[in-house]
Amino acid sequence: MDGPPPVPGDFNVADGAGVVVSGTLTYAGTQEGQLRVDFLATENDAPPRLLHIEKLDAVGPYSISTPPNTGPVALVAFIDIDNDGPSPKDPAGMVRINIEESSMDSVDISLSDTPDLGDLTPGDAAPPEAIDGAKGSASENPEIALPPSPATTASGPEAVDGTVEPALDEAPEPPVNPAPTNPTEPAEIGNSE
Repeated sequence: MDGPPPVPGDFNVADGAGVVVSGTLTYAGTQEGQLRVDFLATENDAPPRLLHIEKLDAVGPYSISTPPNTGPVALVAFIDIDNDGPSPKDPAGMVRINIEESSMDSVDISLSDTPDLGDLTPGDAAPPEAIDGAKGSASENPEIALPPSPATTASGPEAVDGTVEPALDEAPEPPVNPAPTNPTEPAEIGNSE
């Protein structure tokens, strides 16, 4: 069964042909909706790429024909409770496999109401380990520091040496009587007209 990897989104393989991936899907919860198995390419550090969607009637045994040499994939099974595609609130489960040239059986997936899909968690939700306060996660209520407004600081913030700096939106006033640029010339006072 030699052949190139599949074209993205194309698992048009006749039943019983190609490499058969089979196993059992289990779910002990009560959520209902369309049962779906997504095949996601997971090569190196590239973002996952959707290769195929298989819709099933119920949990239990399954069998799906895939092209040979598909390579490393994640099978993400989920119950689409709102018929809106994968979302963080859908019961789900996942297994990672490498599809080569031999059929694979016992590829079992257990679905959970609180799945841990890691970097394949759908939508904007963070993986469960990030929700539990993992180091480096962003605060949900970040503080935003704003510069003082002119209304609250008429003369501007105080500098480190105790002098008062002009406010950020005020231009410094030029000196009234600038010092002469040439010490031999008298300073100009007033208007010469």
